[in-house]
Amino acid sequence: MQRALISLVALLVSGGLLWLALTLGAVGYETRTAGLTEGRLRGLLEKQPRIDVVTRAFEGEGTPLLGSARGAEELGRLARLAGGDAARVAAAGARFPEARAFQAGDLVYFVFFDAQGVMVGYAWARAP
Repeated sequence: MQRALISLVALLVSGGLLWLALTLGAVGYETRTAGLTEGRLRGLLEKQPRIDVVTRAFEGEGTPLLGSARGAEELGRLARLAGGDAARVAAAGARFPEARAFQAGDLVYFVFFDAQGVMVGYAWARAP
């Protein structure tokens, strides 16, 4: 009886530690991904590239164009690529006349441009 109790406690402790390790790993991965993505897009924004430069650069590195939008209605449709974050993405790009979406692994980058085709903002979300 005592051996069964010790085995059960050991199993519960091991399971708890496994859960903790997996949870910490997932949080660390999400934090790292968010930091790298924000840094990458913020650095790109600081350079104020034109729409053609952004598109060629992303496609050249294997980040293909998923779609583009002009105006709020088209942006609403394009923002659906963000799944549950669609409303946040649409709100982020609402004041800009043009947007493009790019597939970056399991993320979707939304890059916003002014009337002259210069990058003026961005948003990103996990692909659904």
